[in-house]
Amino acid sequence: MGQEGYFKPLIEEVQEMENKNGTTDAEVGIITVNGDADRETLEFNYSLTNVTPGDNQTHNIALIREKAKELGSLIIEGCPNGRNKALAKTCLEDAVMRAVKGIVLDWKE
Repeated sequence: MGQEGYFKPLIEEVQEMENKNGTTDAEVGIITVNGDADRETLEFNYSLTNVTPGDNQTHNIALIREKAKELGSLIIEGCPNGRNKALAKTCLEDAVMRAVKGIVLDWKE
């Protein structure tokens, strides 16, 4: 999906609000942007969008979470307590979060 496709849902939302309000300002998520907002603002706002995953996405998310639980158990049981164990768990949580976000926001049908 190209940049235009990636931002399309957000751009359409902004345009719809502009048409509805008759103004060049639109409320997007928690941030107000001008009609001439740059791509970085659009991308950031889109990343905060609450998107419901589809069936295929839900299945893939469940698989990732299941494998993360397996790895998490190995880390908890096999690593001595300390900074590195804590970081390993934190990084695993972050990896799952980013994978889920990637599935939901970047999914191509």
